[in-house]
Amino acid sequence: MNSQKLENQREEKIDVNKRRRFLQKAGVVAPIILTFNSPTAFGANGLCLSQQLSGNQSRTVVGNCQAGLYSPSSLAPSQTNSSASGLSPLNQQASNFPSIGEYNQDTVFNSVFHSSMNTHSFGSILAESLESRESVYITAFMNAQASSSYILTSKQVIDLYDNPSNRPAGYVSDTAFLLSTFPQ
Repeated sequence: MNSQKLENQREEKIDVNKRRRFLQKAGVVAPIILTFNSPTAFGANGLCLSQQLSGNQSRTVVGNCQAGLYSPSSLAPSQTNSSASGLSPLNQQASNFPSIGEYNQDTVFNSVFHSSMNTHSFGSILAESLESRESVYITAFMNAQASSSYILTSKQVIDLYDNPSNRPAGYVSDTAFLLSTFPQ
């Protein structure tokens, strides 16, 4: 009986040692697998518009592009402070909307987006609706003005407004593409 117990213990030890060796080998391979470069889940991260439009997502050369600094809600007037500050909504817009070069909350929409008939100011459009196509384009335009590493240039934003079908593949609309370029 003792010999049978000894035999079983040896077999268990051998099985345990085999398992340990397997896990040690796997432990060496795991860090190598985890270091393989793969595209981001969002796809647009780091790729400039020209790379996205050409379909060049091979990542052999990653663009020097970044998401924008602003989202529509960060440019819009704050609704919580209006009664406390005593400012009208129009005056309050100045507290959130940046002034970049000649562009600010008073810039008239169709002075930038010439194909539009909208004669309202950037600030009043954002105060009216954050989800409107114009609000999204104002935000993209101000992001392009604020940073040379934004995914789009100012001209590309204006051209996309004029020709929304020129958006990168994989987006259901021009505004869906632009929203993907804003900070989350």
